[in-house]
Amino acid sequence: MAVGSKLKPLGPGVERRRICVAAQAIPRDADIDDAMTPGELARLFAENGDDVTLLWVAGRDVPSTDEVAARRAEFEAASVKLEVLDRSDQLLPSLATPESRSAALLHYLERCSYDLVYAPLEGGLPYFTLLAAETDAFATSPIVLLARAPQEWAHEADKTFMGSTEAIATAYMEKYCAEMADRT
Repeated sequence: MAVGSKLKPLGPGVERRRICVAAQAIPRDADIDDAMTPGELARLFAENGDDVTLLWVAGRDVPSTDEVAARRAEFEAASVKLEVLDRSDQLLPSLATPESRSAALLHYLERCSYDLVYAPLEGGLPYFTLLAAETDAFATSPIVLLARAPQEWAHEADKTFMGSTEAIATAYMEKYCAEMADRT
């Protein structure tokens, strides 16, 4: 799908798809330098008539209540439901590591039924969901991985690979997600 393209609206008798677009960061409209950010992708599907949830997997930088309210109003105007995933009832309270964010996404998707899930490759967010799908531990919806800059991702992983154990874990999770992209 080209940047700035429009989907064909759903025809009569066509059932609305339930789509989840996951994101680790949601830039404000003024900060957007790319027309295909997760928020813009969610808006595009909503314009098409789909039932869209934009899932903000907050991690360490949990947004304030005021920021969430403002962003929620902004997306509701475009018929996109914004949900903030800042904890999982099956994990410790903080989603500070890439592994905990990935596990929280899996727990969220197990509770909700979507027809289609879009998740970013960067950060390894869909790692545990893809692993669960591969092992048949979880019957998941089709997962589409959004790779915004794979070459840049590889360069950044190599540049700081030994900088921390978190960088090693994230690079491994991203690599696994890229390998599994066509298998779900």
